[in-house]
Amino acid sequence: MVDLRPGTSTTPYSKEQEERAAAILQRKERMEKRELIKQTKMLALLEEQEAKKNQMEEELKKEQEEKMAAIQEEVEKEEEEDEEVEEEEPLERRRGEAITSKEIEIAKIAQEWAAHLELGEDREAEMAIPEEERSSKETN
Repeated sequence: MVDLRPGTSTTPYSKEQEERAAAILQRKERMEKRELIKQTKMLALLEEQEAKKNQMEEELKKEQEEKMAAIQEEVEKEEEEDEEVEEEEPLERRRGEAITSKEIEIAKIAQEWAAHLELGEDREAEMAIPEEERSSKETN
């Protein structure tokens, strides 16, 4: 009840109207509360999705780094093997000026064989001459 002037008073709402207004306000508060809960749940879901996305990106990045490290190790290992092979080759061979020691050794062996063959042919020829002389004497 509100006093307007001395001696007059009025009530802005009837009891029924106040109850209806209170019910409307309660419904509005419940709807706002539900909306707030809904928004909170949506925000939590979005944050969870963002966290999962970040975790997956980190895992992918880590996996890529591991693969790159493995590739780098493989490349370094191949380079080391290539360096070892280069160190084994004589300096002249790398410049293309001389042949390797294996090739020299093979050439020496071939020359020895050729010399032995020539000696063998010479001996055969020497032995063939007396044999021819004997056969010619025997036929006479």
